[in-house]
Parts: sequence; C-alpha cells; structure tokens
Amino acid sequence: MQLPDLKGNLDTGDEQLPLSRDGGVQDVHIAAFRSSLDSLLIAGRSNAPTSLLRSLREVLKAVINIIEDVKAYERRPLRDVDLNVLRSLEERAEATISILITVITSHASSSGTSPQLVSLLDAAASHVSSTVIEIGRTISARKVTEAEMAGYSIRLQDEVTEDDSISRNYPPSEYSLTSSRTETTDYGLYARRMSLSSTFAAMV
Repeated sequence: MQLPDLKGNLDTGDEQLPLSRDGGVQDVHIAAFRSSLDSLLIAGRSNAPTSLLRSLREVLKAVINIIEDVKAYERRPLRDVDLNVLRSLEERAEATISILITVITSHASSSGTSPQLVSLLDAAASHVSSTVIEIGRTISARKVTEAEMAGYSIRLQDEVTEDDSISRNYPPSEYSLTSSRTETTDYGLYARRMSLSSTFAAMV
C-alpha cells in the first residue's frame, strides 16, 4: 500500500507512476500523501483517537492537493486525457476519502481497536491509495519548480496556522486572503476541509 520515493518512476509493486516534465501531479503532493497515509495506518493500530484524527486531516489535505492538481491539468489547452476521465478520477478520489472519513470517525469513537475496525481502515485506505495511483498513472507526476516549492511551503504554514486557530476555537481565517491561493482555486474543497477540521477538533 505504501507509495515509494520519487525516482524516475514511482514503483508500487505491480504499479508504476511515471515521472514526466509535463506531468500533472506535483511530486510533493504524492510524497505528502504517502507520509500521511503511513502515519494514519500506524495511528489506526493504537488507542489514540486524537492521533488518528490528526493523521486523517493530513491525508485529507494531501488528497485535496492532488485533486487540485487534476483540476489544473484539466485547464491545460493541450492534454492527452479525456475530460470525462479526469472528472471521474476526481469523483472517485472524493468518494474514497469520504468513505475513509466515515470509517475513521467510527474507529475513533469506539473503545479501543479491534481486528474488524483495523480491517475496515486498511480497506478504505487501500481504496484511496489505489485512486491516487490511478491518477498518477493517468496524468503522471512531475518534480516541482523552485517557485512551486516556495508556494507549497507557504501553504503548509497557512494550514498549520489555520489548524492551530481551529484547535483554539478561534474563528477561521479567510482562505481568500491566503497568499498561496489563486483565482482558479476550488474554494469549495477548502471549505469542505475547514468544515471537517472543525468537526475533528470538536471530537478531540
């Protein structure tokens, strides 16, 4: 289930995610997804619901970033993938992450872990991972530029600040004022993340 390091191809057992200069998925987003999913699976085997929910937030952020990459690829004037295929992948990503959220909220609210819950978690995580792999195979991955890396770092800091304000029960800041956002950003996804983050904060 693990996504490996980015070196020429992303070797995932029987699957490979190609790296291309014109790829659609930023390598940092794939790496963030891999790291957050690993942390989630470890947390799912512990008796720490707070850790599990925090790990889920990170997976959710990573998947949202990957969905944004797909949307950016859609806007390219020249692309090799049919628009319907891309939108189907977006819907699949949103559907699988929603299932994972449902499984984890049930997991976190139960008393301790059980083999059944761990199995459900593994299955849900596997579906999300398979979707990310399919996205990578379809539109390829690419190394980010220095400018993109700088923007990514700013966005990470924004999200850390936002999550901190939520955990302190402060009103969330306006994403429209965030320097890393653009006029083409899908704010609906961010609104959804903020809503989920508020729910998680209330639960823990």
